[in-house]
Amino acid sequence: MNKLNILLMLMMFALISCYSEPEQVAEPGVFKAPILKMNSSAKGGHGGSTANKALEVSIDLPLITWDSFEYRKINLKPGWSQGGGKENFCVVNETDGTPVTAGSPILFLEDATCFYTYYTSADGIPHKYTIGIVKVRIPETGAEVWTWRTAIEISK
Repeated sequence: MNKLNILLMLMMFALISCYSEPEQVAEPGVFKAPILKMNSSAKGGHGGSTANKALEVSIDLPLITWDSFEYRKINLKPGWSQGGGKENFCVVNETDGTPVTAGSPILFLEDATCFYTYYTSADGIPHKYTIGIVKVRIPETGAEVWTWRTAIEISK
């Protein structure tokens, strides 16, 4: 019985010591000018409606990165206040960002777990955008930063 316990303990130790976290695979790419396409005729992800392409508007976002951001539950639509309708937003501020150059190489690391961004522009005006942010590494400096999802182009 004692030998069996020792054998089981050795096997458990071997299994635990061999375990490792999956390694993060970085995908090469470049920075590009980020554009957000919005359409006021779209009913949203749960409405099941098709959008009128004629009402589509493109918004040029600043090509900047952030060292960090904050997750916050925010009402998606104005006037909702009873807890319903709150979504997970990535919260960033333009004045906390660092400009980068289009065409600069990056390594894509991961997506943030938000589909919406609460962005305060340099003029202090807050905006709720349907866009996520991603974590990238800048090979030149080794810095790991966050930027708009549409601000990167992954190399195929």
